[in-house]
Amino acid sequence: MGRRLIFVIVSRSYLKVMQALSLAVTAAATGAETHIYFTHGGILRLVRGREDAIYDDDDMADDVRRGLEKKSIPRISELLDTLSMLDAKIFACPSAMAFHNITKDDLNEAVTAVRSVSESIRSLLDSESATVIYV
Repeated sequence: MGRRLIFVIVSRSYLKVMQALSLAVTAAATGAETHIYFTHGGILRLVRGREDAIYDDDDMADDVRRGLEKKSIPRISELLDTLSMLDAKIFACPSAMAFHNITKDDLNEAVTAVRSVSESIRSLLDSESATVIYV
C-alpha cells in the first residue's frame, strides 16, 4: 500500500485552506492517496460559488484580495478542480452541512461524497503509512 494523506479542514480561513489544498495537490500529483475532509467552518469552502470568498475576519484579508487580483496565490475553486482531476477524495461533513444549512445540491462538483470524518477515518488510519494533517 502506498502513502496516504488525510487532510481535515476545520477552518474557513482563505490562507489556511489554500495552503492545505496546495499541499494536497502536491501529494496527489506525486501519487499519494489523498483524502480531504471539510467540516465545521471549512465546509463553507465547498459551497458552489463561495469557494473563493474572503471573509472580513480572514487572516490578512486585504493581502489575499491583492494576491487573487495579481494571480500570485491560487483560487480555492481551482485547487478543488485540480484535486478532482488528480482523483483525490473530497468529503463534506453532514453535521457541518446541517449546522450551516447547506444541502448536497449546494456543494461544489468536486465533492466525492457526504461523509463524516469519524465514519471513514478509522479505516484510513489502519494503514501504517497514513498521515493526518489538521487545518
